Amino acid sequence: MVAGAPQRARSRVTCLGLLMLACGQTSPEVSKETAVQEWQGSCRYDGQNYAHDAVLTVNACSCRCSHGSIECGGDCTGSAGQPGLGSAGALSFPGVAGWNGSGASGGVGDPPMMGSAGGGAGSAGAPTVCPKPMPHGVTDFLIDDLEDGDRNIRESDGRSGSWFTYNDETPDSYQVPAANELYAPLFLPEVPGKPRGNYVASTAGHGFLFWGAAQNLTFASGCPYDGSPYAGVRFEARASDLLAVRVQFPTAATSPVSGGGFCQELTPSSCYDAFESSLQFDTEWKEYVVLYKDLHQEGWGTPAPFDPYTLLGLAFLVGKTPGDFAFQVDNVSFVAPLAAP
Repeated sequence: MVAGAPQRARSRVTCLGLLMLACGQTSPEVSKETAVQEWQGSCRYDGQNYAHDAVLTVNACSCRCSHGSIECGGDCTGSAGQPGLGSAGALSFPGVAGWNGSGASGGVGDPPMMGSAGGGAGSAGAPTVCPKPMPHGVTDFLIDDLEDGDRNIRESDGRSGSWFTYNDETPDSYQVPAANELYAPLFLPEVPGKPRGNYVASTAGHGFLFWGAAQNLTFASGCPYDGSPYAGVRFEARASDLLAVRVQFPTAATSPVSGGGFCQELTPSSCYDAFESSLQFDTEWKEYVVLYKDLHQEGWGTPAPFDPYTLLGLAFLVGKTPGDFAFQVDNVSFVAPLAAP
Protein backbone atom coordinates (compact mmCIF):
# COMPACT_ATOMS: atom_id res chain seq x y z
CA MET A 1 0.00 0.00 0.00
CA VAL A 2 1.33 3.45 -0.89
CA ALA A 3 2.22 5.36 2.27
CA GLY A 4 -0.66 7.53 3.35
CA ALA A 5 -3.15 5.97 0.94
CA PRO A 6 -6.62 5.32 2.36
CA GLN A 7 -7.48 1.76 3.35
CA ARG A 8 -9.96 0.86 0.60
CA ALA A 9 -11.14 -2.41 -0.85
CA ARG A 10 -8.75 -3.44 -3.61
CA SER A 11 -9.79 -4.67 -7.05
CA ARG A 12 -8.13 -7.91 -8.03
CA VAL A 13 -7.72 -9.99 -11.14
CA THR A 14 -5.69 -13.09 -10.39
CA CYS A 15 -3.78 -14.81 -13.16
CA LEU A 16 -0.24 -16.11 -13.32
CA GLY A 17 1.36 -14.96 -16.52
CA LEU A 18 1.11 -11.72 -18.44
CA LEU A 19 -1.92 -9.77 -17.23
CA MET A 20 -3.21 -7.17 -19.63
CA LEU A 21 -5.76 -5.45 -17.41
CA ALA A 22 -7.46 -5.00 -14.06
CA CYS A 23 -11.14 -4.37 -14.75
CA GLY A 24 -12.34 -3.81 -11.21
CA GLN A 25 -13.82 -7.12 -10.14
CA THR A 26 -13.00 -8.38 -6.65
CA SER A 27 -11.69 -11.90 -6.25
CA PRO A 28 -10.71 -13.88 -3.15
CA GLU A 29 -7.20 -13.91 -1.75
CA VAL A 30 -4.97 -16.44 -3.50
CA SER A 31 -1.88 -17.83 -1.79
CA LYS A 32 1.53 -17.69 -3.46
CA GLU A 33 1.65 -21.50 -3.51
CA THR A 34 -1.70 -21.73 -5.30
CA ALA A 35 -0.69 -19.01 -7.72
CA VAL A 36 2.56 -20.71 -8.66
CA GLN A 37 0.78 -24.01 -9.27
CA GLU A 38 -1.71 -22.30 -11.56
CA TRP A 39 0.87 -20.35 -13.51
CA GLN A 40 1.56 -23.05 -16.08
CA GLY A 41 -0.85 -21.89 -18.77
CA SER A 42 -4.18 -21.63 -16.98
CA CYS A 43 -5.74 -18.48 -15.51
CA ARG A 44 -7.67 -17.84 -12.31
CA TYR A 45 -10.25 -15.12 -11.84
CA ASP A 46 -12.89 -14.54 -9.17
CA GLY A 47 -12.31 -17.95 -7.60
CA GLN A 48 -12.50 -19.93 -10.83
CA ASN A 49 -9.86 -21.54 -13.03
CA TYR A 50 -9.92 -21.04 -16.81
CA ALA A 51 -8.09 -23.26 -19.24
CA HIS A 52 -6.08 -21.91 -22.15
CA ASP A 53 -8.33 -20.28 -24.80
CA ALA A 54 -11.32 -20.06 -22.43
CA VAL A 55 -13.49 -16.94 -22.77
CA LEU A 56 -14.53 -14.96 -19.68
CA THR A 57 -16.08 -11.60 -18.87
CA VAL A 58 -14.28 -9.24 -16.48
CA ASN A 59 -16.43 -6.27 -15.43
CA ALA A 60 -18.07 -6.02 -18.87
CA CYS A 61 -14.74 -6.61 -20.65
CA SER A 62 -14.59 -9.52 -23.08
CA CYS A 63 -11.45 -11.47 -22.19
CA ARG A 64 -9.66 -14.70 -23.05
CA CYS A 65 -7.19 -16.88 -21.18
CA SER A 66 -4.13 -17.27 -23.40
CA HIS A 67 -1.12 -19.28 -22.19
CA GLY A 68 -1.55 -18.10 -18.61
CA SER A 69 -2.50 -14.54 -19.56
CA ILE A 70 -5.87 -12.82 -19.34
CA GLU A 71 -6.14 -10.71 -22.49
CA CYS A 72 -9.02 -8.27 -22.84
CA GLY A 73 -10.24 -6.28 -25.80
CA GLY A 74 -11.85 -2.88 -26.14
CA ASP A 75 -10.63 0.01 -24.05
CA CYS A 76 -9.42 -2.23 -21.23
CA THR A 77 -5.67 -1.81 -21.66
CA GLY A 78 -5.48 1.30 -19.52
CA SER A 79 -7.62 3.21 -17.03
CA ALA A 80 -7.35 6.65 -15.58
CA GLY A 81 -6.35 7.00 -11.93
CA GLN A 82 -8.78 8.68 -9.57
CA PRO A 83 -7.86 11.14 -6.80
CA GLY A 84 -6.95 9.28 -3.62
CA LEU A 85 -7.49 5.86 -5.15
CA GLY A 86 -6.07 5.24 -8.61
CA SER A 87 -6.66 2.06 -10.53
CA ALA A 88 -5.67 -1.30 -9.13
CA GLY A 89 -2.19 -2.59 -9.90
CA ALA A 90 -1.90 -5.20 -12.59
CA LEU A 91 -0.58 -8.63 -11.77
CA SER A 92 2.60 -9.67 -13.50
CA PHE A 93 4.97 -12.59 -13.41
CA PRO A 94 7.12 -11.97 -11.53
CA GLY A 95 6.45 -8.44 -12.59
CA VAL A 96 6.77 -4.85 -11.72
CA ALA A 97 4.54 -3.12 -9.20
CA GLY A 98 1.03 -2.31 -10.34
CA TRP A 99 0.14 0.02 -13.20
CA ASN A 100 -2.27 2.80 -13.80
CA GLY A 101 -2.17 6.33 -15.18
CA SER A 102 0.92 8.46 -15.25
CA GLY A 103 -0.22 10.45 -12.23
CA ALA A 104 -0.42 7.52 -9.82
CA SER A 105 1.73 4.49 -9.39
CA GLY A 106 0.52 1.14 -8.07
CA GLY A 107 2.11 -0.19 -4.91
CA VAL A 108 3.11 -3.63 -3.69
CA GLY A 109 0.10 -5.59 -2.54
CA ASP A 110 -0.99 -9.03 -1.43
CA PRO A 111 -0.90 -11.61 -2.98
CA PRO A 112 2.59 -11.17 -4.39
CA MET A 113 2.86 -9.52 -7.82
CA MET A 114 -0.39 -7.60 -7.30
CA GLY A 115 -0.35 -3.83 -7.20
CA SER A 116 -2.29 -1.97 -4.51
CA ALA A 117 -4.44 1.10 -5.04
CA GLY A 118 -2.54 4.09 -6.39
CA GLY A 119 -2.26 7.72 -5.29
CA GLY A 120 -3.50 10.88 -7.01
CA ALA A 121 -5.28 11.27 -10.30
CA GLY A 122 -3.60 10.21 -13.51
CA SER A 123 -4.29 9.72 -17.18
CA ALA A 124 -4.87 6.33 -18.76
CA GLY A 125 -1.75 4.27 -19.35
CA ALA A 126 -0.53 0.95 -20.65
CA PRO A 127 0.40 -1.83 -18.24
CA THR A 128 4.01 -2.46 -17.30
CA VAL A 129 4.50 -6.16 -16.71
CA CYS A 130 7.11 -8.89 -16.96
CA PRO A 131 6.25 -11.87 -19.14
CA LYS A 132 6.91 -15.28 -17.71
CA PRO A 133 10.35 -16.62 -18.72
CA MET A 134 10.15 -18.40 -22.04
CA PRO A 135 12.22 -21.41 -23.14
CA HIS A 136 14.96 -20.45 -25.57
CA GLY A 137 17.63 -21.99 -27.69
CA VAL A 138 21.14 -22.55 -26.38
CA THR A 139 23.45 -21.40 -29.16
CA ASP A 140 25.68 -18.85 -27.43
CA PHE A 141 27.02 -19.13 -23.89
CA LEU A 142 28.67 -15.70 -23.93
CA ILE A 143 26.75 -13.16 -21.82
CA ASP A 144 29.05 -10.21 -22.54
CA ASP A 145 32.67 -9.58 -23.48
CA LEU A 146 32.11 -5.77 -23.39
CA GLU A 147 34.01 -5.29 -26.65
CA ASP A 148 31.15 -3.30 -28.17
CA GLY A 149 32.04 -0.57 -25.69
CA ASP A 150 28.52 0.01 -24.37
CA ARG A 151 26.53 -0.93 -21.29
CA ASN A 152 24.32 -3.51 -23.04
CA ILE A 153 25.03 -7.20 -22.77
CA ARG A 154 25.24 -9.41 -25.85
CA GLU A 155 21.76 -10.10 -27.26
CA SER A 156 21.54 -13.84 -27.75
CA ASP A 157 19.36 -16.79 -26.67
CA GLY A 158 16.65 -14.47 -25.36
CA ARG A 159 19.00 -12.24 -23.35
CA SER A 160 18.69 -8.46 -23.53
CA GLY A 161 20.02 -6.61 -20.50
CA SER A 162 22.59 -4.08 -19.34
CA TRP A 163 25.25 -3.25 -16.76
CA PHE A 164 24.74 -0.82 -13.88
CA THR A 165 26.10 0.01 -10.42
CA TYR A 166 24.41 0.52 -7.07
CA ASN A 167 25.42 0.97 -3.43
CA ASP A 168 24.19 1.56 0.12
CA GLU A 169 24.41 5.38 -0.18
CA THR A 170 26.57 5.87 2.90
CA PRO A 171 27.05 9.64 3.41
CA ASP A 172 30.36 10.91 1.94
CA SER A 173 30.96 7.64 0.07
CA TYR A 174 31.51 7.45 -3.67
CA GLN A 175 31.40 4.90 -6.47
CA VAL A 176 32.45 5.19 -10.11
CA PRO A 177 30.58 4.79 -12.34
CA ALA A 178 28.01 6.42 -10.07
CA ALA A 179 24.73 4.61 -9.54
CA ASN A 180 22.76 7.48 -11.08
CA GLU A 181 24.96 7.76 -14.18
CA LEU A 182 24.82 5.90 -17.48
CA TYR A 183 27.16 2.94 -17.16
CA ALA A 184 30.02 2.61 -19.63
CA PRO A 185 32.77 -0.04 -19.72
CA LEU A 186 36.40 0.96 -19.23
CA PHE A 187 38.85 0.83 -22.12
CA LEU A 188 42.28 -0.55 -21.23
CA PRO A 189 44.77 -0.06 -24.08
CA GLU A 190 47.24 -2.51 -22.56
CA VAL A 191 46.14 -5.29 -20.22
CA PRO A 192 49.10 -7.36 -18.95
CA GLY A 193 48.16 -10.98 -18.37
CA LYS A 194 44.72 -10.60 -19.92
CA PRO A 195 44.21 -12.83 -22.97
CA ARG A 196 41.14 -11.32 -24.63
CA GLY A 197 39.85 -7.83 -25.38
CA ASN A 198 40.37 -4.32 -24.08
CA TYR A 199 37.00 -3.29 -22.62
CA VAL A 200 36.13 -4.38 -19.08
CA ALA A 201 33.35 -3.85 -16.54
CA SER A 202 35.07 -1.72 -13.93
CA THR A 203 34.02 -0.05 -10.69
CA ALA A 204 35.80 1.59 -7.77
CA GLY A 205 34.69 3.27 -4.60
CA HIS A 206 35.25 4.23 -1.00
CA GLY A 207 33.51 4.46 2.35
CA PHE A 208 30.50 2.11 2.29
CA LEU A 209 29.52 1.35 5.88
CA PHE A 210 26.20 -0.48 5.57
CA TRP A 211 26.03 -3.37 3.08
CA GLY A 212 28.45 -2.17 0.40
CA ALA A 213 28.47 -1.56 -3.35
CA ALA A 214 28.12 -3.61 -6.52
CA GLN A 215 28.16 -3.71 -10.29
CA ASN A 216 25.47 -5.84 -11.89
CA LEU A 217 24.07 -6.99 -15.17
CA THR A 218 20.52 -7.97 -16.04
CA PHE A 219 19.62 -10.86 -18.33
CA ALA A 220 16.22 -9.63 -19.56
CA SER A 221 16.01 -5.90 -18.80
CA GLY A 222 14.95 -6.46 -15.19
CA CYS A 223 12.55 -9.35 -15.86
CA PRO A 224 13.19 -13.05 -15.17
CA TYR A 225 15.29 -15.10 -17.56
CA ASP A 226 15.36 -18.87 -17.91
CA GLY A 227 18.88 -19.85 -16.87
CA SER A 228 17.99 -23.51 -16.33
CA PRO A 229 19.83 -24.82 -19.44
CA TYR A 230 23.13 -23.83 -17.80
CA ALA A 231 25.11 -24.92 -14.74
CA GLY A 232 26.54 -21.56 -13.67
CA VAL A 233 28.78 -18.78 -14.96
CA ARG A 234 32.47 -18.17 -15.65
CA PHE A 235 34.29 -14.86 -15.98
CA GLU A 236 37.68 -13.19 -15.70
CA ALA A 237 38.37 -10.69 -12.93
CA ARG A 238 41.05 -8.82 -11.00
CA ALA A 239 41.14 -6.28 -8.14
CA SER A 240 43.51 -3.52 -7.05
CA ASP A 241 44.16 -5.50 -3.83
CA LEU A 242 43.00 -8.91 -2.65
CA LEU A 243 39.27 -8.35 -2.41
CA ALA A 244 36.33 -10.39 -1.08
CA VAL A 245 33.52 -10.32 -3.65
CA ARG A 246 30.13 -11.99 -3.39
CA VAL A 247 28.83 -13.23 -6.75
CA GLN A 248 25.04 -13.17 -6.53
CA PHE A 249 22.16 -14.53 -8.61
CA PRO A 250 18.96 -12.62 -7.77
CA THR A 251 15.87 -14.68 -8.56
CA ALA A 252 12.16 -13.87 -8.60
CA ALA A 253 11.74 -15.45 -5.16
CA THR A 254 14.41 -13.25 -3.54
CA SER A 255 13.52 -9.98 -5.29
CA PRO A 256 10.56 -7.70 -4.52
CA VAL A 257 7.84 -6.84 -7.01
CA SER A 258 9.52 -3.49 -7.74
CA GLY A 259 12.66 -5.41 -8.72
CA GLY A 260 11.02 -7.92 -11.05
CA GLY A 261 10.25 -10.62 -8.48
CA PHE A 262 7.48 -11.71 -6.14
CA CYS A 263 9.15 -11.56 -2.71
CA GLN A 264 6.86 -9.81 -0.21
CA GLU A 265 8.59 -6.98 1.66
CA LEU A 266 6.93 -7.69 5.00
CA THR A 267 10.02 -6.35 6.80
CA PRO A 268 13.04 -4.34 5.56
CA SER A 269 15.07 -7.58 5.47
CA SER A 270 12.47 -9.86 3.84
CA CYS A 271 13.92 -9.60 0.32
CA TYR A 272 17.30 -9.30 -1.41
CA ASP A 273 18.83 -12.37 0.29
CA ALA A 274 20.06 -13.55 -3.10
CA PHE A 275 21.79 -16.84 -3.80
CA GLU A 276 25.54 -16.27 -3.84
CA SER A 277 29.06 -17.62 -3.71
CA SER A 278 31.94 -15.84 -1.96
CA LEU A 279 35.20 -15.41 -3.86
CA GLN A 280 38.48 -13.57 -3.40
CA PHE A 281 39.61 -11.60 -6.44
CA ASP A 282 43.37 -11.57 -6.99
CA THR A 283 45.42 -8.64 -8.23
CA GLU A 284 46.20 -10.58 -11.43
CA TRP A 285 43.65 -11.55 -14.07
CA LYS A 286 42.19 -14.99 -13.33
CA GLU A 287 39.21 -17.00 -14.51
CA TYR A 288 36.56 -17.84 -11.93
CA VAL A 289 33.73 -20.37 -12.20
CA VAL A 290 30.59 -20.17 -10.05
CA LEU A 291 28.18 -23.11 -10.26
CA TYR A 292 24.54 -23.14 -9.26
CA LYS A 293 25.11 -26.15 -7.02
CA ASP A 294 27.47 -24.13 -4.82
CA LEU A 295 25.11 -21.19 -4.23
CA HIS A 296 23.41 -20.40 -0.93
CA GLN A 297 21.47 -17.65 0.79
CA GLU A 298 23.05 -15.85 3.74
CA GLY A 299 19.94 -16.63 5.77
CA TRP A 300 18.72 -13.20 6.91
CA GLY A 301 15.94 -12.92 4.33
CA THR A 302 12.96 -15.02 3.28
CA PRO A 303 14.14 -18.61 2.63
CA ALA A 304 13.56 -19.83 -0.90
CA PRO A 305 14.75 -22.67 -3.15
CA PHE A 306 17.16 -21.69 -5.88
CA ASP A 307 15.23 -21.41 -9.16
CA PRO A 308 17.43 -20.92 -12.24
CA TYR A 309 14.23 -20.61 -14.28
CA THR A 310 13.71 -17.06 -12.89
CA LEU A 311 17.17 -15.46 -12.91
CA LEU A 312 17.05 -11.66 -12.84
CA GLY A 313 20.74 -10.98 -13.28
CA LEU A 314 24.25 -11.36 -11.98
CA ALA A 315 25.79 -9.15 -9.28
CA PHE A 316 29.38 -8.63 -8.13
CA LEU A 317 29.02 -7.24 -4.61
CA VAL A 318 31.68 -5.83 -2.31
CA GLY A 319 30.44 -5.82 1.28
CA LYS A 320 30.93 -3.14 3.92
CA THR A 321 34.16 -1.41 2.89
CA PRO A 322 35.27 1.68 4.87
CA GLY A 323 38.38 2.08 2.69
CA ASP A 324 39.06 2.01 -1.05
CA PHE A 325 38.23 -0.80 -3.46
CA ALA A 326 38.47 -1.35 -7.21
CA PHE A 327 37.81 -4.40 -9.37
CA GLN A 328 37.21 -5.33 -13.00
CA VAL A 329 35.25 -8.14 -14.66
CA ASP A 330 35.30 -9.37 -18.25
CA ASN A 331 34.25 -12.15 -20.62
CA VAL A 332 31.21 -13.29 -18.65
CA SER A 333 29.54 -16.45 -19.95
CA PHE A 334 27.24 -19.24 -18.88
CA VAL A 335 28.66 -22.69 -18.18
CA ALA A 336 27.24 -25.73 -19.95
CA PRO A 337 26.25 -28.57 -17.60
CA LEU A 338 28.66 -31.05 -19.24
CA ALA A 339 31.46 -28.46 -19.13
CA ALA A 340 31.09 -27.82 -15.40
CA PRO A 341 34.18 -29.03 -13.50
